[in-house]
Amino acid sequence: MSPLRRFACIVLFSALLTLTVSAAAVDQPAPQLLGIDRLHWRNPAATVALAAPPEATLSSAAACDWSGQWDTLISGDPQSMTLNQSGTRVAGSYASGRRISGVADDRVSPLASGGQLQGDWTSTKDAGKFVFTMAADCRSFSGAWGRGGSSNDGETWLGQRVIFDGPPPPPTVETLTTGLRVPWSIGFAPDGRLLVTQQPCLLTTLIPAKAGYSVGTSTRVPDCVAVGDGLRGLALAPDFAQSGHLYLVYTYRRSDGSLLTRVSRFTERDGSLSEERVILGDAPGGEIHTAGRLKFGPDGKLYLATGDVLNRTLPQDPGSLGGKILRFNPDGTVPADNPTPGSYVYSLGHRNPQGLAWHPVTGDLWITDHGPSPTIAGEPFFCCHDEINRIVPGGNYGWPLSAGATSDPRFIGPALESGAGTWAPSGAAFVHGNGPLASWSGSFVYGTLLGQHLGRITFAGPGYATVQNSEKLLVGAFGRMREVAQGPDGYLYLTTSNSDGRSGAQARPGDDRILRIIDLPSLEKRRSVVWEAYLETLAREPDPEGLDTWTYTPLPEDDLRSALQSSAEGQRVQLVRSVYMEVLGRDPVVGDPYGLRSWVDADLDPEGLLTAIGLSAEGQRMTAVRNLYLELLGRDPAYGDLHGARFWVDSGLPLDVIRQAILASEEYRQTHGG
Repeated sequence: MSPLRRFACIVLFSALLTLTVSAAAVDQPAPQLLGIDRLHWRNPAATVALAAPPEATLSSAAACDWSGQWDTLISGDPQSMTLNQSGTRVAGSYASGRRISGVADDRVSPLASGGQLQGDWTSTKDAGKFVFTMAADCRSFSGAWGRGGSSNDGETWLGQRVIFDGPPPPPTVETLTTGLRVPWSIGFAPDGRLLVTQQPCLLTTLIPAKAGYSVGTSTRVPDCVAVGDGLRGLALAPDFAQSGHLYLVYTYRRSDGSLLTRVSRFTERDGSLSEERVILGDAPGGEIHTAGRLKFGPDGKLYLATGDVLNRTLPQDPGSLGGKILRFNPDGTVPADNPTPGSYVYSLGHRNPQGLAWHPVTGDLWITDHGPSPTIAGEPFFCCHDEINRIVPGGNYGWPLSAGATSDPRFIGPALESGAGTWAPSGAAFVHGNGPLASWSGSFVYGTLLGQHLGRITFAGPGYATVQNSEKLLVGAFGRMREVAQGPDGYLYLTTSNSDGRSGAQARPGDDRILRIIDLPSLEKRRSVVWEAYLETLAREPDPEGLDTWTYTPLPEDDLRSALQSSAEGQRVQLVRSVYMEVLGRDPVVGDPYGLRSWVDADLDPEGLLTAIGLSAEGQRMTAVRNLYLELLGRDPAYGDLHGARFWVDSGLPLDVIRQAILASEEYRQTHGG
């Protein structure tokens, strides 16, 4: 048996052990169909029945009007409406706790009976976003009924877009750099470089390359100890282009062996650090809960998030720098307008805050903070209550006396919390500007460690202090997400944190990495990507179920192709391609997808494929050409010269003409000493 023949058998055997294409390949549940796809209206007086569940009964209230009630369209929430005869079209969106209205010049009318929702309704579903479209098309009471024209069957129909309970299509993400070790913060240098802090006390320079970034220099930060979070926060001075000043947050060890957190200013030149000046030297340190996010605010001040370092007396102690948001001048002095004169403390009562971002309209500071953990002894509250907080200067956010939503007037509760679930939110940014992610402008985006997703929150105006909607993106696609920052190019940059070993984290091949979101979720774009992936990997158009499943599965494009290739069908395609290469000397993906599919769908084992393709007209011609090579030149073109063999196969010349051409070739003369 030839090596390729053995390979073909192995591939087919492996395929038998592989699941068919489904979201289960990435441990992502398939979206659940909640809605209907068509309603049939026989005539103005007849009862209307749904063609798909959930069941409902609709009946006409007047000529060319109809009304109806869905009992279980969304989680037991009844809905009612009337559409008039003018060709009404209604469109809207569902989200948790939000109300929506029909839009078509107010042509949605409430029914007269009690308990109905005057033209709009609420969703009681907690997760996902639901989009619907409905259209009525009436002609006249006495005439024929039909969509866009007349018909004689007395029927018109009401179409509805499919409603899914599942994640939105994922953004388009590209990998810029791999092989890093817990990248914590990103700084954007004016010359295009990325400056990245890595937990093992390394400041790494990433240089723009043709594809992504290449790793330049890595400089060890003096006095930094790689204990716990090691090197963390990074902030470039507003005048970095001229001064080269950057600020770093790192753990250092005092002479008595205790760990503390330090903020230092350095001068950076070509990846090298010099002229360290300690700006803040005695913040609490430890092995965990050290926080350490550092950013310049819009007011030109430095803001530092500090954790409780497992000492729960610190967050409520106004004299301690632990469990706080600190605010100070770039030279380390206390701003005159801080909430408490002479104190760095800007807010208190935090546990382990890791994200800082300012709203682009209001200028309010928002932070992420970790809630209590069931794995840490002595926690005053049970899991989890991670928080998204709007910071009020001087405000007290409760820890360790409060966690999550609170009615205690002493404390400020979160705008959003995780409840009994956990996110472990980390770096955060507000998307702003009219760049490539403009449709997300005003959104608060944050990475999560335990949650392994990118969170996105929108706020309701005019004060932008109330959460309007929240969603999870890229769930499980890249593992733990640490930093989130918007670059000067308008894209979002993310870092993974899978190599830190926390909470059972497992590094994946290439981890840790820097990612960039370059395009936003688009149902149409995502469907196009899935469509192309099917054609390239499976040589066929996607079936409706597969198209919907992969559209809503949070996999990057390359991983989507890999998942399709590793499916049973994908393995079968690879098998047929390998047989084509062995027998016919060509890849059927290029130019012959229909031939490829015919063999993929054929009920033949590897041996049967080899035999059947070999007995085809093309296979017999290739065999004849190969025999000529063996007879006249003493070699098989299957090993190193299939392009030559294909030339003769595709030439259309009779075999005796090919024989004469080979006899006249230089290779023949050299082979036979002529």
